[in-house]
This record gives sequence, C-alpha cells and structure tokens, in this order.
Amino acid sequence: MSTKIVKKKTGNSMAGINNFTPEQIELVKKTVAKNSTDDELQMFLHLAKKYDLDPLAKQIWFIKYRSNDAPLMFTSRDGYLKIAHDSGQFDGINSYTLDDDNGNPVKAICEVWRKDMSHSFKAEVKFKEYGAKKSNPIWREYPSAMLIKVAEVFALKRAFSISGLVTSEEMEQETIPAEKNTEELKIKILKALENSCFSNEEKNKWNSYLEKHNNNEEIYIEALNRITKETMNRKNNLLKEAA
Repeated sequence: MSTKIVKKKTGNSMAGINNFTPEQIELVKKTVAKNSTDDELQMFLHLAKKYDLDPLAKQIWFIKYRSNDAPLMFTSRDGYLKIAHDSGQFDGINSYTLDDDNGNPVKAICEVWRKDMSHSFKAEVKFKEYGAKKSNPIWREYPSAMLIKVAEVFALKRAFSISGLVTSEEMEQETIPAEKNTEELKIKILKALENSCFSNEEKNKWNSYLEKHNNNEEIYIEALNRITKETMNRKNNLLKEAA
C-alpha cells in the first residue's frame, strides 16, 4: 500500500515563492482571476501559496459568476493529489464503483491512506446525488470515471484537511448554472451581431468587449439588451426611409 514519494523542487514556480511580484500579480489578475476585487485576489493568492498550486499552470483558478457573488477557488482532482503527494504523508489511494445489473454506476467509493495515521479515510458518493442530473456530456459518456473523481476529491480533502478549494465535479448541480447562462448569452449576442445592420468594425468591437468581460453575466445581459435595442432602432429607421 506504500507509495514512494519523490519531492520535486518548485524552482521559479509562481506558487512556490514566498511573495508574488507586482508583475505576477497583475498577470494573474488579467488572466486567471478576472473580475476579482483586491481582497478576493489576495485570498486567491493566499490559497495558491498555501497549497503550492501555480495559477498560471492552471493548477488553481478563480471563478465569480456574478459581480455580487462570492468567488470560488477551483482546482482539479489532480490538484488535490498534488497536495497529498507534497505533504510527504500520502500512502495510497483505492477507488472503484459499485454498479447495477446493467453496468451503470450506483455509487463510487474511495479510500485514502496516510503514513502517519493508523486508519484510512473513506468517501462514498451516490450517482443519483451527483451524476444523475448532470447535463455535462462528459458525465453522460464517462459516468463511472466522473463519479470516482468526486469520491477521490472528498476522501483526499478529508485525509489532508484541504479547505477553501472546490472542484466542478463535487459542486451541487444548482451551483453551476451561471456559467451555462453566460455561454448561452454569448451565443445569443453573437447571433444578434450577425445581423447585416452591423458593420464588421462594430462586430469586432463587440467581440473584444465580450472577451474583456469574459463570463460576466451582468455585462452579457446588458450587451444583449443594447444590441437588441440598437437592431430594432436601425430596422425602424430603414423602414421609415423606405416609406
């Protein structure tokens, strides 16, 4: 059950240094932690340093669905495994699913061992609670693998007292819709811009505007309303000119 751990030096990794340079902070805010306040950015950088996760390598990332929402600090299952390995106390992991008669997963079970503890940490996750309502195509195609990821996340968090971080797989279904909303809004905006009353220059400006405010639902709603209103005004003006 023992796993040999080889500690790697972090070198110049952003997450491995004691302090972030102003240039690094600015780069993180522009790319990884968009729409963050100064306090939220400070909290994000604190977690990155605490768990030795590199934001620029996408080992940890920041998401705030709406401007008034509390931010979420995301990592992946592999991020949790990295934290476990870096502790020097990780001593193995075993994960599997229990399936029904048709081969569909009913629940996933994960057990994690630490070198410095006599007991293991176990997590069980039921598919009906975490996978049945997922609309993500990856969940539909690989339900067992995704359910195992959730179980591993819970077991690793318990075994190594990881807090302040989440993964998309473990989030409740109701917590994710805002991301889907922004994707749907962006599609509607791009379709609205296909109207011939907008010049290519105007379309390019709107595309740049959307990129600047990536996944900001309030901005997207405002943009869609402005574009829809402008389209109606221009069409009405054309009708008046033709009359």
